[in-house]
Amino acid sequence: MDLIQLQAVYDRSLLVLTGLTALVIGAGFLLRSRPRLLMVLHLVLGASIYVLITRESGLSFPSNDAVSYLAAASSLLEGRGLVDHDGSAYVLWPPLHPALLALAGAVRGDLEAGAWWLHLVVLSGVILLGTPAGSSG
Repeated sequence: MDLIQLQAVYDRSLLVLTGLTALVIGAGFLLRSRPRLLMVLHLVLGASIYVLITRESGLSFPSNDAVSYLAAASSLLEGRGLVDHDGSAYVLWPPLHPALLALAGAVRGDLEAGAWWLHLVVLSGVILLGTPAGSSG
């Protein structure tokens, strides 16, 4: 898979995560009196929608940021450090996201699959923190 295809995977997953987060947290107003049930419902609903949307079509909406994140993650996986898509040093954004993408790609054996799982985990974390039972306040 080339860098442009990886960019599409990354960008679609972020857009899906943003939309699903708004949908799932918005549904919280219906079950405010049952916070644990609400949290489980949000997790199941959010993860299910994410899987259904991304299962067939993959993840794709292009952006310049995604190219840099994925290029840096790919270069980390290749042992070249943080290198941007044009061969320059990756210095415009913090290194955590490419590092997490590279870690997920290494664990899954594929950067695309790693990005998919990483974003599913992030979605779950946002849902947990966004529901009354998952937050401390």
